[in-house]
This record gives sequence, structure tokens and C-alpha cells, in this order.
Amino acid sequence: MKRRGKAGGAVREAIVLGIVLVLLAACSASTDSGNDWLLGQWELAYNPENDDEDVLLFHEDGRVVIQTVDGREINGRYRIANDHLYLTLMLANRPLEVNFAISPDHSRLIFEKTGAYYQHSP
Repeated sequence: MKRRGKAGGAVREAIVLGIVLVLLAACSASTDSGNDWLLGQWELAYNPENDDEDVLLFHEDGRVVIQTVDGREINGRYRIANDHLYLTLMLANRPLEVNFAISPDHSRLIFEKTGAYYQHSP
């Protein structure tokens, strides 16, 4: 029986680690590209409460910027899970959670509290 040295074990571990990293990168890339439909500008299309006509800007790196009608920008982060969009916005140094339902065809972001919804700008 041939005994393997420490160098052989280290090489094998490095190869396994390399494979794991490649697989993780592939999974991450496929998840990001699956959310390409969200990227860009979304405008308020239905506003039953006559709230401010803010614009949502989604970036590839997970950032969201809300441009308000009075010219302010509210920055935050977003994530998608189970057909819902979750925004974490920073207002007065405090986090504010805002949630939207995503329509099945990804054409609307629906604010469930009021029924208002945003649509992607062309």
C-alpha cells in the first residue's frame, strides 16, 4: 500500500476547494442574472392613495435608490425571496423595511398595503 504524503493531501484539498469556489460562483452568477428583469427604473403606475410619485432605481449590486418628487434620494438595499421584494431603506439613520409582491410575469411591484404598483420604465 502506497502512503500519501502531506503535499499530496494539500494538493487534493486545494483542488476540491477550487471546485467548490467555481460552483459557488456559478450559482451566484445564475441567481444574479435571474433578477435582470428588476434592474433599472420603475415608475408608479397605479396610485389609489394619491401618494408621492416616487421612482425606484434598482442596481445590479443590490442597491436601490428612491428618487422622491421633491428631489431627495433615499438609499437602501434589496433582496428577492418567494415572489416578494424586500427593501431596507435608511431614513434618519434608522432602517425601514418596505415589502412588495412581485407579479407572476415580473411586470409589477405591488405595494400590498395600498394596492399601488410600479412598472418598469421602457
